[in-house]
Amino acid sequence: MRFLIACFAILFTSAASAAETPEQFFERFVNLGHRFDPAVIDLYRDTASIQMYRRYPHGLERATEMSGVEWKSLIRKMMPLAKEKDDRSIYTNVKVST
Repeated sequence: MRFLIACFAILFTSAASAAETPEQFFERFVNLGHRFDPAVIDLYRDTASIQMYRRYPHGLERATEMSGVEWKSLIRKMMPLAKEKDDRSIYTNVKVST
């Protein structure tokens, strides 16, 4: 199931090195996700606030918010299915806060 994440506000862990800019960190995040690398899970704090907007192929639209713990659990469950379908996220209006 493909979806569009219109507003993806994430509080990342201190996994970003001091020499890494927020843009480089986000690029690393996207690359891990597009490779379906479970290491992407480690980039989220348990206290993160994940906000997403999902548009289904049949037209239904839905906004969702969850904690980092909930999101990490969902990623663990869904990543094998997404990999099987080569289902990748599309990011727009991204805001990264440190």
